[in-house]
Amino acid sequence: MTKVTPEMVRLKLSQLGLVLSPEINYRLETMFPRLDGIFLDRKIRKKFQQVKEIEPLLKAMLLKNEQVLFVTKGKIEYHESIVVLTNLRMLCMPVNSKEVPHQPFWFIYYTQVVDLKKIDSFIPRIRLKDGGKVSFQRFQDIDRKTISSVSLNAVKLLEEKGIDPSVSQSRGNMCSHCFEVVAKHEFECDACGATFWEPFEVGIRSLIFPSWGDFAMKDYVIAYSKLSFTVFIWVGIAFALANGEFFYAVLVFVTTNCGDAVFTYNSAMNARYLKQLPDND
Repeated sequence: MTKVTPEMVRLKLSQLGLVLSPEINYRLETMFPRLDGIFLDRKIRKKFQQVKEIEPLLKAMLLKNEQVLFVTKGKIEYHESIVVLTNLRMLCMPVNSKEVPHQPFWFIYYTQVVDLKKIDSFIPRIRLKDGGKVSFQRFQDIDRKTISSVSLNAVKLLEEKGIDPSVSQSRGNMCSHCFEVVAKHEFECDACGATFWEPFEVGIRSLIFPSWGDFAMKDYVIAYSKLSFTVFIWVGIAFALANGEFFYAVLVFVTTNCGDAVFTYNSAMNARYLKQLPDND
């Protein structure tokens, strides 16, 4: 296979009439690692459209001298997400059914990952230095391999340069309004003043009515999934009550509500869902 160079990628994109933003520093040879093969032009156009969709966000998120190495899509912890690999970190952007990115946005510095090779394993999951874990599902095999190899090369360069950014937690959260980092256990952005839902606030809502907390956080994909499941469970509870199985009905009701409350609580604990914009907006 011919080694891909930036010049070769630029020529191919030019031939297809595709123009990436000059405001973003892309490493083209890793962004588009293949320039030959069946249906190549279609694959390049699809990747290009995926990248163009997130360029406005990238312009706001990227740090000075941060370079975009690779972009792909898969599922991370119940959320369909776009993953962006840079020369410094891994950015995660959940997407809706139309593949439009939405909150919560978060990132992981490569130096906070214990073993990046695990991304390309039978159970694709990475372990973080503070004990957290992140699983990767529904990524194409070739993309998992690329994530692993690109990340490993990036962390090697960081180690050579002695770069290891300080963090309050391995999985960093970003403000959905200004994209600055929100420290661990903080639910207000120091940079812009935006506030975020605290775990207890949404947890108690979901305890009262499953999916209420998710609707408050505007996590609509999860919210509607939970609501559908809840309706199905409640139909079963109604049948149980009609048959005089009161204890069973109460047990299922309490278990369902408590389970959803815990799930929602953990979601708000691990991410930052926008509650209110700053007063000056």
